[in-house]
Amino acid sequence: MCMEICAGSSRVCEKGRKENGRQEVERGGGGTLTTSTHPNRKDHIGLVEQQFGLFEGIPDEELPIRFPAEYRHYMKCNDFGGRFWARYPLGESRFDVAMRVHQVFEDLYHNADKHRDILIVTHGVTLRAFMMMFLKKTPEWFEEEPNPGNCALRLIECGEDKGYLFEGFHNHS
Repeated sequence: MCMEICAGSSRVCEKGRKENGRQEVERGGGGTLTTSTHPNRKDHIGLVEQQFGLFEGIPDEELPIRFPAEYRHYMKCNDFGGRFWARYPLGESRFDVAMRVHQVFEDLYHNADKHRDILIVTHGVTLRAFMMMFLKKTPEWFEEEPNPGNCALRLIECGEDKGYLFEGFHNHS
C-alpha cells in the first residue's frame, strides 16, 4: 500500500495573531478544516510547536539580559554539541521534537489502512523534524534544511520526498 502525506506549516494571520494552521488550509475565504466539515480530522499532541521554555516569546537580544545564567548554559550546549542537541531551559531541543514526532508514526501506520492520503499541518521546526524522521535524514540535514514559509505544503509520496507543492509565505519585515 502506498500512503501519500501532504505536510504543511502553520501560518500567521494578516491581523498578526498566530493561528494554528490545522484550521486553515487554503488562503482566502473557505478552506476551513474542522471536525464538522471533516469528521476524520484528528489532532495529535505530538505535532505541536517546539517548546522554548523560559525563552518563549522573548526576543533573542533580551535573552542574555533577562536570563544570563540560563542563556550562557544554553549557548555552551549549543557551541559544544550543536543547535540540534541544545535544550532550551525548561523547554525542548530539536532532538526532543524529533523524538516526539517519531511517536506519531505509530498512529499513522496503525491507521494507514483507513486513509491513503494524510494531511499534516504543523509548525516549521516540527515539520522539518517530521521530514527528517520519516525520510531517515540526519541531524545535519535538519540544520541545513530551511524552515518552511507559512502555509507551505510538502508532499511525500510512497516514501519519497516530492518537495514543496507550495513554498509558503515568507515574512520579509
